[in-house]
Amino acid sequence: MVAGIAGVILADDSFSERASASLLVVVCTVVVQIYAVVQIVRRRRSIQGLRRWMARRRGGRGLFRAITRDEIGPYYQPIVAASDGSLRGFESLARWQHPRRGVLAAGVFLHHIERQGQMAALDRRMLVAVARDLPELMSRLDSPDDAFVTVNLSPHRLAQPGYAGEILDLLSSEGLDPAGLMIEMTEASSVADWGSFLDNIQRFRSAGVGLAIDDFGAGHANLTLLCQLDVDLVKLDREIVELAMTARGSAVVWGAIATARATGAVVVAEGVEDRAWMPHLAMVGVQCAQGYGIGYPVPLSELPIPQRAVSSR
Repeated sequence: MVAGIAGVILADDSFSERASASLLVVVCTVVVQIYAVVQIVRRRRSIQGLRRWMARRRGGRGLFRAITRDEIGPYYQPIVAASDGSLRGFESLARWQHPRRGVLAAGVFLHHIERQGQMAALDRRMLVAVARDLPELMSRLDSPDDAFVTVNLSPHRLAQPGYAGEILDLLSSEGLDPAGLMIEMTEASSVADWGSFLDNIQRFRSAGVGLAIDDFGAGHANLTLLCQLDVDLVKLDREIVELAMTARGSAVVWGAIATARATGAVVVAEGVEDRAWMPHLAMVGVQCAQGYGIGYPVPLSELPIPQRAVSSR
């Protein structure tokens, strides 16, 4: 279609060469933008359709079976250094390998797992699976000595008395070492039992498990956590990252980044859509970057093998 329009434009002598080229660029840009909008609409309709399908199945009756059969497990999204692009860590994300629907993202089924009261089972499944993958994951990183692999846990789960002991005992019974794992948690403003919450965090840390705060900047409670806890990693909320990419926003975001780094935490920018963002993010103090522009979540078997590992074989 674009080529046909271009041919008509260039064949018309009434257009100057410069005007023709400019109009061609405009036409191409419009076509590309229309295509992008169509793809976004298709993806949204696909996700909405999957959610309706789950609802028709009365909340996904096969979810517990999927957990026990290991159909739901971790995919790993890379986290790289903003300064040089070296691979620093991974975030583990739950994915359902559905026998008919293919790979389903967590947003499709997590709500139904919560409604069925199966989140504890999923958390245990994810923690064991990631701990089992941990040695191989570390071997894929460019600098294993200061590497990290995060696992998402709800602050409400961490507020349950004895939760850390339960999980550590489970990992020990599987012969797995949790050292190197990092718990990633979101807004904790509604935690009911702060005493149990802090006890669990301390118990995990004593076992070598790190602590990451997700969506930093999206809620005041995260700043409170940063002040009260020994935090290893701070993930900037996507909207904060987008603000940092503007000239005016950089100065404001720099203050939040400086606050996080003053505690000794590593600052990660989430939602990075283009590697070209990284030099600017590094300039305002961001140390690591994560997002679809860096890499999509994939199973362990599809993660790249670093060159140093290949050359040593």
